[in-house]
Amino acid sequence: MLRPEDDFELPVFDRPMEDPPSRVPYEVAVRAFEEIIAAFKLREKTTHVAEDIPEFKM
Repeated sequence: MLRPEDDFELPVFDRPMEDPPSRVPYEVAVRAFEEIIAAFKLREKTTHVAEDIPEFKM
């Protein structure tokens, strides 16, 4: 667990780069990354059928 003196915010670029980044508390960012990682792990476990894409010729 983080101690209050160790608490900090992370800059998150959720808008065009010209705008200043949002400030997100560390614990919120970690939770968001854990959700993304869990979604990717679930996706890795599911089998995907290869698509039959016809060759493109000009």
